[in-house]
This record gives sequence, C-alpha cells and structure tokens, in this order.
Amino acid sequence: MEATKEFNILSPDGINISQENFYIPEQAEEYFFQWQKRFEIQGYYSSNKGRISLKDLRSTCKKIQYLHL
Repeated sequence: MEATKEFNILSPDGINISQENFYIPEQAEEYFFQWQKRFEIQGYYSSNKGRISLKDLRSTCKKIQYLHL
C-alpha cells in the first residue's frame, strides 16, 4: 500500500491556512496567494509575533506535507 501525500501551508502562527489539504504542492501555493489577498486592504498580516508585511508573508509561512498510510 502506497502512502498518500497531502500538502498545506502553515501561517506564521502555525495554523493551516486551508481547512482542506491539497494533493499537489502547487495547489497549496496557489491557495496561499488567494489567502494572502484577504489582508491586502489592511496591508499586512497580523501575527501573534506582530505585523508581517505582505511582501514578507510567504517567507514566514511553511509548506508542510502529510503522509497517510
């Protein structure tokens, strides 16, 4: 039995940005940019660690991979 890989991106606060995981890493990246648009009006992401500029937001997030056996 082969393990199924799923992907998501963690916010700077360590929370999945999507409630659903993605089967292709590029889908997770595409979703990130949709998610980031939510913060364009205020101009930054408000983290538990302080404000993060939108240009720096992707580098403070982490792509993760889940393996399901």
